[in-house]
Amino acid sequence: MKKVVFKGLFAAMLLFAVSVFGLNVGFDIDDTLIFSTPAFDYAYGRTGDRYSEEYWKAVNSYKVKDDMIKKKTEAILLNHLKKGDNVYLITARKPYGKAAMIDYLVKKFG
Repeated sequence: MKKVVFKGLFAAMLLFAVSVFGLNVGFDIDDTLIFSTPAFDYAYGRTGDRYSEEYWKAVNSYKVKDDMIKKKTEAILLNHLKKGDNVYLITARKPYGKAAMIDYLVKKFG
C-alpha cells in the first residue's frame, strides 16, 4: 500500500515540477528534425573524404531548405515552444562550419 502512495506522491510532485518549470525536450537534428541526407551527399561529393574537416564544413554549411524540415517533428517542437518548454537540438556533427546551421535553426525556431 505504501508503494502506491509513494508513486502517487511522486507523480503529483512530477506534475507540479513540470507545470511550474516546463519540460526539457530534445530533438536530434539529422533525420529527426531535418531530412539531412542531401547535405551529407553534397559534402561527400564535394570532398570525397568522409568525416574530414572539409567534409563537416560542407555538411554544416549546406543550405537547408524549408521543405527539408520534417513537418510533424516541427509541429511537435513548435508546440513545446508554445507551452514554454525548454527545447534542445542535439547533434553528433563535428563543429567545423557550424555557424550556418546554427543561424538557420535560430531563425527558424527562435
